[in-house]
Amino acid sequence: MKLFFILFFAINIPVFAQSWERGETSVSRLSPSARKNLFGNKLITPEGTLKYSESAVKEKWDWRNVDGQNWITPISDQGNCGSCVAFASVAVLEGQYTIDSKLSWLKAQFSPQMLFDCGKGSCRVGWLPEWAAYQLKSGGTVDLACAPYLSGATGENGLCQENYCENQADRTIRIKSISTPSTRFGGSDKKVKEALKHGPLLTTMNAREDFLYYKGGVYKATTSKKAGGHAVAIIGFDDEKKAWLIKNSWGEDWGESGYGWVAYSDKSGIGNLTWKFEVGSEGNKQLAFKDLNTYLSGKMSLEINTTAEHNVRLEIKSIHNNLLAVNCDLKKCIFDSTLLPDGKYEVQLLTDSQTSVPAVVYISNEISETEIDWSDDLIDLTKPLSGRIELGVTLKTGVSKIPPKVISLVVTDSSGDIAYRSNDSNFSEKMKIGFRTQNVKNGNYNIHFISEVFERGKTRYISTNSIPVSIYNR
Repeated sequence: MKLFFILFFAINIPVFAQSWERGETSVSRLSPSARKNLFGNKLITPEGTLKYSESAVKEKWDWRNVDGQNWITPISDQGNCGSCVAFASVAVLEGQYTIDSKLSWLKAQFSPQMLFDCGKGSCRVGWLPEWAAYQLKSGGTVDLACAPYLSGATGENGLCQENYCENQADRTIRIKSISTPSTRFGGSDKKVKEALKHGPLLTTMNAREDFLYYKGGVYKATTSKKAGGHAVAIIGFDDEKKAWLIKNSWGEDWGESGYGWVAYSDKSGIGNLTWKFEVGSEGNKQLAFKDLNTYLSGKMSLEINTTAEHNVRLEIKSIHNNLLAVNCDLKKCIFDSTLLPDGKYEVQLLTDSQTSVPAVVYISNEISETEIDWSDDLIDLTKPLSGRIELGVTLKTGVSKIPPKVISLVVTDSSGDIAYRSNDSNFSEKMKIGFRTQNVKNGNYNIHFISEVFERGKTRYISTNSIPVSIYNR
């Protein structure tokens, strides 16, 4: 009878399943050494949670949908560098810049590279949020077109430059003030939520190992094993979900297309330390492209948003020369990209009193010069593979220097079906792309790399030769 009671009791113990989806992501597939480069917050974040107070009125806030508009810039990827503090700081800057302008379409993008370089951040060591905030106030940063992000591909620190681009002084933005809704000396969810209603916040967290595998839902750590100190932007909250909404810097393959919900009760310390930036109205920047494509070809019609009433023009220029100026109407600019050689350009909208934040585009009207191949130091693929391996690949972009849209590692089975595929959008001439062989079952496969290139208005795929491999994991 006693045994029956014990079994009955055990069977009827409620099981509380995690409320979030776990799965492989672009960062969970990284090696332990590469994972370390994701966590670049040097500040010690207090463990535990904010002081919470239950309210009869449940509120929610999401800057991706305030007044029916999205005020947040696209997700970025910090790549192989511990620059999360710079990315989270720039995410807050970009969001606040748009919000303060009162123009949801004014989604200017700024440079984490200059901020990281000139604030003396380190890919291997990381950075401090206070220093990032101070650097944004004292030195500022430029637009992304002026100082593109390179450290994610190279894994190396950049040197602070006096001239990342032409007219750097005119293209530098600084924040006006910094406040701290929550600090290590105290804070509450009410203060943080009230601050969030005015704009995004920079915060830190002690990320656990399972955070790398987050695919959706409300995250709450299921392990005590720490992965490292991390920085993210909080862009909202939901009292029904009892969670903070974060914008991460690990690309769109992580979380809910790069975003995530973290439970109020998670012990990572998220929200315990927060920084808020005031940018102020930028009346001279009330021009913007609407959904500008990075790759252009043929005769183009670029949609624009503006508060101007007349005399909008488009300037397209290379690094050193103004090459083309086009008069526009108040809704679109039409120009023929075939009038320019293939390559990298900077585009900007201007009126008599306003200028847009410049953006980088690539014009590609000829056959792509991209070449992709296995590297000389390739590991021995004739032996059975197990665990995590690194595969080397070389990339050549020719005279035009037009990068591919993405490079993918593809693993196919004996039937030719894709068993595994990973995407990488950080590029260098010599790359190492990791592959966890546990992602597929033991057996025989073929592996190759595919480069997705843009040319003549279409996407074309360039592939390495396929190599047969055997995978065996005990």
